[in-house]
Amino acid sequence: MPEFGFDTPVVHGEVNTFFNSADLSFGGNTLLTYGTRRFGMLVNVSSRRVNTLRPGNGIDSHAAVTRFLGLPSDALGTRLTDTAFTQYGGTLHLTYAPRDDQQLTFRYQRSQQDGGKRYDQTLGGDGNLIADLRNLMLDFGYVRYVKQGVGFFDNVSFTVSYNSQREERVNQGGQGNPLAGITHDKERTGTYGFNFFLDKQLAYRNTFLIGGDIYRDHVNAPSYTFEPSTGVTTLTRPRVPNGAHYILGGLFVQDSWETIPERLRLSGALRYNIASYRSRAANSPLVNGQPLFPNDSLRVADFSGRIGAVATVTDGLNIAFNYSRGFRAPNITALGSVGLVGVGYQVAPSDLAGLNAVVGSTADESAVSTGISVSPPLSETTNNFDLGLHYRKPRFDTDLTVHLLDYNDTLVRQTLILPQGSVGLRLGSQVIERQNANGAVFVPLSAAPVLVQANFGATRLKGLEYTLNVRPADSYSFVRAEDKSTGEPPNLGGAGLPPQLGFLSLAYRPPAKRSWIEAYSMLAGRQDRLSSLDLSDRRTGAARSRMNIQNFFRRGACVRGLTTPGTMGQCGSVGGILIATGETLELVQNRVLGGAQSAPLFTSIPGYGLVNLRGGFNLTEDQQISVDFENIADKSHRNPGWGIDGPGRSLTVRYQLKF
Repeated sequence: MPEFGFDTPVVHGEVNTFFNSADLSFGGNTLLTYGTRRFGMLVNVSSRRVNTLRPGNGIDSHAAVTRFLGLPSDALGTRLTDTAFTQYGGTLHLTYAPRDDQQLTFRYQRSQQDGGKRYDQTLGGDGNLIADLRNLMLDFGYVRYVKQGVGFFDNVSFTVSYNSQREERVNQGGQGNPLAGITHDKERTGTYGFNFFLDKQLAYRNTFLIGGDIYRDHVNAPSYTFEPSTGVTTLTRPRVPNGAHYILGGLFVQDSWETIPERLRLSGALRYNIASYRSRAANSPLVNGQPLFPNDSLRVADFSGRIGAVATVTDGLNIAFNYSRGFRAPNITALGSVGLVGVGYQVAPSDLAGLNAVVGSTADESAVSTGISVSPPLSETTNNFDLGLHYRKPRFDTDLTVHLLDYNDTLVRQTLILPQGSVGLRLGSQVIERQNANGAVFVPLSAAPVLVQANFGATRLKGLEYTLNVRPADSYSFVRAEDKSTGEPPNLGGAGLPPQLGFLSLAYRPPAKRSWIEAYSMLAGRQDRLSSLDLSDRRTGAARSRMNIQNFFRRGACVRGLTTPGTMGQCGSVGGILIATGETLELVQNRVLGGAQSAPLFTSIPGYGLVNLRGGFNLTEDQQISVDFENIADKSHRNPGWGIDGPGRSLTVRYQLKF
């Protein structure tokens, strides 16, 4: 934040630079501030270049060559292709105080990323040839007015904001099929927002606040597919319906009351939420006389809130309790998105009207029909209980928190089940190319079955977090999630549930010295509670079938020179051998899968412990150098939902100059 309030103009600034050896990245930022008695300004410009990453031990555990061919990833080198990108941006922040009781703030932020790719969709997972993220751009700005002493209230704040996010996703499926259609999904989501609050310090150490907010999203999303085999370009259903609108708003009140001074504080809040979604077929071009998406709408409303207490038992010892009720309305992705998401290809319920679509029992290709028809998503609600113990002393502090979260009408991703004979139907930009005996369907863009989001059961999450700060210091966290009816891990999102996590640190920071040093370790336990969605997800379980292996063997592996062309002398045709081993397709399938038709590469994620060392040195009062030697043992490591293995042995050097 810019500083102001000075009698004479004051200018400060800093320059930061860095270099990291694991991904050969480098960059930095320059920050300048200017302040007078009533005006403050901050300008920050930053950029970085990230090159290809070398993971732990030079091995990518989920690489397509490992997943489908059983070969180590270093057959293609120890650095991961498609992991480089360039990012740059800047921030302008202005603050003006026309009077002592008023303040006006303006902020504009711009960020852009070029050259990005989805490595987990190319050689890091599915083996596709193209998975580009082009022109990732963020424009964000707001104007805020704050005034003290407005009628009954002590303070009032009004904020108007605008947020624009742009991207173009370019994908080619077929697990490396060079003749597969190339889909271009351009999206720009603009969000206008307004929020306000008024607060009042009442008697008896009571603080009261009332406010509200509203945000309106508008999506501009043209989409088309280019067919390399014919050179024909056709308009296709965009990932998110073009012209879709989404409104989210609410009114809230909250109060904090120190019931017993310095011993007991009570707090509470209540919010009324409203969400509205609308998509119109009139916003779609006509293809063969039909719109690409139907009319669709949803309106939901509900209350959320919290109540809590903090009691000081003795000096330094606090006990805290909090209960909260949450409300989450389905967003645009859940309501109208058709296309690639982190866990596979997802289709919107509104696009399945008239197809007798059913929710599958799991999120993999073994799913069977539950008999539950696909229907528009409903809101999720939560009941969350937290109990914490906090102890503070000058050279010692510790925190222990346990929590229980009941997640109702859980919105999960499950396999889509369609009636037999659905091959050839179009789902968004993709055409169903395969259907198994259970009714699960597959499209070229993903090796996993097509998914649909549905409210499916209820989930309970139980967790514990513990932190100890002495010399040395450490922290620990643990979360367990289960379906309340079955006890199995739920199919929440696609990031997976984190394993047990720990952090240990031993630091030496001598007083009045220019240097410091710290040895630290990041620990993760084995995670074997993986849901069917996790096991199917290329980023976690990396499931593969005999058909997947065949596709990659004849297509992506052949194009990249790992297998020989088939009997017709071209990639994609029958025949060929795996050059590294001399095996035919059938031999590779049997070696990778045994007698199974399909199986995940991993049924659990191994635990790990990373040993790291960092330190710093103050060259002068205004210049510092810091060095971070990470993953010294070069351990391979990965958590559920990661799209890439963690960095291997690396050295990061940072330099800072302040003025």
